[in-house]
Amino acid sequence: MVLKTVYRNLGIRGFVYNDGTSYLDERRVINSITGPEFSIPGAVLVWPGEFIFGYPKQSSNNYRLPDPFSTEGDPVLKNGSYLIIRRLSQNVRAFYEETARISTELQQLQGFQKFNAEYVRAKMVGRFKNGVPLTKEDTRSTAVFDLFEDNNFLYKEGAQSAKLNIGTIVSGSKSDFMGIKCPMFAHIRKVNPRDLSTDQGSETDTSKFRVLRRGIPFGKPYDFINSDNPVNKEDRGLFFISYQTNIAQQFELLQNRWANTAINPEENKGFDMVIGHNNSAEDHNIWSIFENEQLEGKKVMSINKWVIPTGGDYFFCPSISLVQKIVALIHS
Repeated sequence: MVLKTVYRNLGIRGFVYNDGTSYLDERRVINSITGPEFSIPGAVLVWPGEFIFGYPKQSSNNYRLPDPFSTEGDPVLKNGSYLIIRRLSQNVRAFYEETARISTELQQLQGFQKFNAEYVRAKMVGRFKNGVPLTKEDTRSTAVFDLFEDNNFLYKEGAQSAKLNIGTIVSGSKSDFMGIKCPMFAHIRKVNPRDLSTDQGSETDTSKFRVLRRGIPFGKPYDFINSDNPVNKEDRGLFFISYQTNIAQQFELLQNRWANTAINPEENKGFDMVIGHNNSAEDHNIWSIFENEQLEGKKVMSINKWVIPTGGDYFFCPSISLVQKIVALIHS
């Protein structure tokens, strides 16, 4: 289930040195004079205080400006961050079997003939197995993944073609506001609504709910050719790590308020069927409404949990200077 393609949908503002030129994140795009700014196509620039203490945070009502009051705080925390580690076991066999069952169910309906098992999986994730986003299904579904082309998409208005500073033009994407291509329940749309307004506020506020995250696979690959291979019974999955300065409004919001619910961040279209869990005391089933291009919908239920948290915790990750001070105090 782990996609190994590299995605870049976030850039951090600021400089390595105080010289105005040594950017923390490379600037490869010639940006327009208004709206969000990008480091590379699709990677919106966010103020560093969302991830590291002691620096400006993102404004709630402007793509480009910082929150003027966000640098205040305990100086002990400066250059530190909250670190979240989660060990996520993945039931690959259950995922493939259940998505095949859902595909069979959908293909019996008029207008859902293209919903084979791979297409159902793409709808759940928001990208095809090769990493190409569903928003570019019509032009790139069989293409080799391209870091710039396949991250340059937005949902509300669509993404404009991006011009790189070397002169190359990177194609944009059409609007998918209604979720015809990438469903509102798709994993990548649930946890990163990009340019959409949400239950939390306007589209300029959406960047405040981002996290710096990385996934590290563990376990041996599943053997689809030989189902009896003993390796298939071994544990496999992902170590998820993320950095943020507000656990409640970043990581927990993404997981609990968006992925684990059917109604947020957009309309009532279903749970994130990849990482979402239904915490209802009465019914733990997850569901989503699959729609064809005519927006005819079919509600699909599943009892399977394919991604199960099996460990992890919250930590404070201090700055190097704070660690050095603590060591000096210990030895003084």
